[in-house]
Amino acid sequence: MNKGMTGINKAKIEDVARNAGVSVATVSRVMNGLPNVREATKKKVLEAMKELSYAPNASARSLRTQESRAVLVTIPDFTNPFYSHILAGIGDCARELDYSALIVPVESETRIDKLIKEFLDSKKADGAILLGSKVNDDWIKKYEEKYCIVQCPEFSDGTKNIPHISIDNYKAMYEMTKYIQSIGHKRIALVINDNQFVSTNMRYKGFTDAVNEAGYIYDVEKYIYRGTDYSFETGIVAARQLLSMKERPTAILCISDIMALGVMRGADEMGLKIPKDLSVTGFDDIDFIGMFHPSLTTVKQPCYEFGWESMKLFYSCLYDEKHETEACLPYKIKIRESTGKID
Repeated sequence: MNKGMTGINKAKIEDVARNAGVSVATVSRVMNGLPNVREATKKKVLEAMKELSYAPNASARSLRTQESRAVLVTIPDFTNPFYSHILAGIGDCARELDYSALIVPVESETRIDKLIKEFLDSKKADGAILLGSKVNDDWIKKYEEKYCIVQCPEFSDGTKNIPHISIDNYKAMYEMTKYIQSIGHKRIALVINDNQFVSTNMRYKGFTDAVNEAGYIYDVEKYIYRGTDYSFETGIVAARQLLSMKERPTAILCISDIMALGVMRGADEMGLKIPKDLSVTGFDDIDFIGMFHPSLTTVKQPCYEFGWESMKLFYSCLYDEKHETEACLPYKIKIRESTGKID
């Protein structure tokens, strides 16, 4: 994790909570003069603040006189199960911090921009958590000094000083590709999206770097299928195209679990058995993939933790001069039945 913005405070609100033996929410209640805090607890918090020389930043002091105790959360696609646990994490952490999460679906940059002005300028929300920022969403920079904004798990390359949370997408796909190579596969395909998410770019690069390093003699680009969404149908179409090639791939890696399930269905329709004839991998480890057989090898993303840590980071942005601007959470490669050694 990288260090964030610096300021006069060496201590953070989490340090005060730890020193006083209370939750961050309790420290917040004391700072905001809210009721339902016992005098003994209040005294411990104030003593911890004094001991650590902690004081909330100037913007936070101003905010407390007009705060809404709400955070705007924008989500690009309610139908994508990937976001469900992220939203759960945001909601649970928000309740812990005495906040409300206002979740709004968006379909464009213009819509997000409008929502920020509508909710934040009018003080309906104290800031925003943006789910699904695109690589070129540099327009967010104009809000950098004005509001507390967190991006998760996608972020714009041009907003390095605006906090964001993600995983190392490059490393995750690189490791998955290396695993597939280690079990004997040399002609490997990738199902990807033609979109502007940083995760897509990084997973593509992780895959191509791993393949090129191995020195396999085949035209990698011909084995990359670019869809327009993350749907099951896209996976089916990708399988039909890739598995109809004269020299078909022996493994297909996908940048989402739903697409991978589509690939498995497409392969089945063509009479191929998984993993005997074809190995398939996904990305995300969404809940319902456990309902399918064979079970899917995939990259498990910490979705609930994405949400929880995003809300924590948002809160730190409000109340601490010194906070992180980048958090890279751990992922796991989950090896299951959909991948196997090539004969």
